[in-house]
Amino acid sequence: MAKERISTVHVLATSPPWEPIPNLGIHGTGIPSVGTQSQPRHPQIGFKIANCPVIPMISPAMMKALDRFSARVDWFSERLGRVVCWLILAMVLIASYNTVARYSGRYLGINLTSNALLELQWYLFSVVFLLGGAYALKRNAHVRVDVIFERLSPKARASINLAGTFLFLIPFSCMMLWATWGSVASSWAIMEQSSDPDGLPRYPVKTLIPIAFILLIFQGLSEAVKQVRVFRGKEDSSVAKKDSI
Repeated sequence: MAKERISTVHVLATSPPWEPIPNLGIHGTGIPSVGTQSQPRHPQIGFKIANCPVIPMISPAMMKALDRFSARVDWFSERLGRVVCWLILAMVLIASYNTVARYSGRYLGINLTSNALLELQWYLFSVVFLLGGAYALKRNAHVRVDVIFERLSPKARASINLAGTFLFLIPFSCMMLWATWGSVASSWAIMEQSSDPDGLPRYPVKTLIPIAFILLIFQGLSEAVKQVRVFRGKEDSSVAKKDSI
C-alpha cells in the first residue's frame, strides 16, 4: 500500500517530457478520479517541483542560445560601462573649473563661467547614473545589505536573484518605460531647451531615461541566465569569484 501512495510531485519530476502522466487519483491516494492527465508537457521546458523552489529544466540547445545572448549583453554592458567611467573624470574637471572660475571671476570682475558649463556638469552625472546602471548590475556593484544572503547556498542565492529579477527589476523597468515615454516624446516634439539663458537642450538627456531602463532589462535577463547556470551546476566563474569576496 505504501508503494501505491506515490506522490504526484515525484511522478511529474521523474517522468520523461512526453510521457503521459498517470492518473494517481485524488491527491495521489490511488482512489480513481474522473478523467486522465494525458496532456504532454513541453519537449524542452519542464518543471522539477519535487524540490522547491520550482527549477526550470532547460535543454542544452536552449541553454547554449541563452549563453550566447548573455555573453553579448555582457560584452555591450562592459564596453559601455568603461566609456561611461571616463565621463566621471570629465565631470570632475568641469566641476573644478566651474568652482575656480566662479570665485576668480568675482575677484577679477568678469564672468568666467556660463550656464552651459553648469548644466553640462549635471548632464554628465545623468549620463553616468543612467547608462552605468547596467554596467553596475553586470559587475554586481549595486549596494546590498547582506545579513543572511551571503550565508545561503549558491542555489538559494540564485533563487533570490531570479525572484528579484522577474518580480522587481524587470516589472519596475517596464513601468518606468511606460511612465517616461510620453515625456520624452513631448520633449522631442518641441525640441525642449533649458529655461536658463545659454543653457543646453533638454531632449537629448531625457532620451537616456528609457534607454537606461531598456539596458537594465537586457542586463537583468543576462543575470537571470547566469542564475540558471547555478541550478545546472555551471555557475559562472566571475559570479562565483565576486560572491566569495
